[in-house]
This record gives sequence, structure tokens and C-alpha cells, in this order.
Amino acid sequence: MHSGQRSMSPVPRSSLIIDCIRTAARSASIDGEALLREVEAANDVVRKPGPGKRDERRWVDECVKSQAQIYVNYTGRKIGFTNCEAETRFERFVRLVIMSDDQKHSRNLLKTAIRRFNQKQSQDRNSGIGLAAE
Repeated sequence: MHSGQRSMSPVPRSSLIIDCIRTAARSASIDGEALLREVEAANDVVRKPGPGKRDERRWVDECVKSQAQIYVNYTGRKIGFTNCEAETRFERFVRLVIMSDDQKHSRNLLKTAIRRFNQKQSQDRNSGIGLAAE
């Protein structure tokens, strides 16, 4: 590297997660450290996937479910699904939470998990159960 050139270091994933929630939040004040503790605690509960596709699907479904209440609590927004190419705020949040260097998950796998979760939430809301925006 020549003198005067700076190396471009990647932004820490934790900062991206906090920024994602701040962007989506209706409230300006977000405790980033508390958010990250909740995200990590939710991730610790979800069993890691095995080598099979069925295990990966189960894992992504459980990650979506475990992060949904955190997203709702911090942003005040409902979890939505869209068929368009644009990434939803919730999709971006979950993708940031689950991405890692050793595991690559397809966007379609995540979108499908969110669709299944959203359908389940719609059924639960109709029966009086579901996530509440606080």
C-alpha cells in the first residue's frame, strides 16, 4: 500500500444491525448494546443447522421467528412480506443477523421463511394470537 492510502476496513456487522434497526425505528433512541444482546441471546437459542437442506430451512425459519419480536419491539413496525425484488427492512435485519463467513444462505430461502412466518402470523392474528407492536 502506498503512503497516503487508507485500507478500507469493513464496517462491523454489529454496526450494520444497529443502523438497520435505527433506520426502521419510529423512535430516535435505540440502545444499540441492548439490541445486540437480545439478538445474540435469540441466536443462541436457535439450534445450528446440520448439513441437509431441511435442517437449513428449519434453522432459517427459527431465526426469522426468534428475531421477529426483537424487530417489532425496537421498530414498532409489523413484519411484512413482499414478492417484489426490493429487500424489506425486516429481511435486511434478519440477513444481517444470520450472515456469516462460513455460511451462505440464499435470499430466496430467507424470503420464503419470512413468507411462511407472515402467513402464520396472519392466521394467529385472525385467531387473536400474534406479535404486538409495543
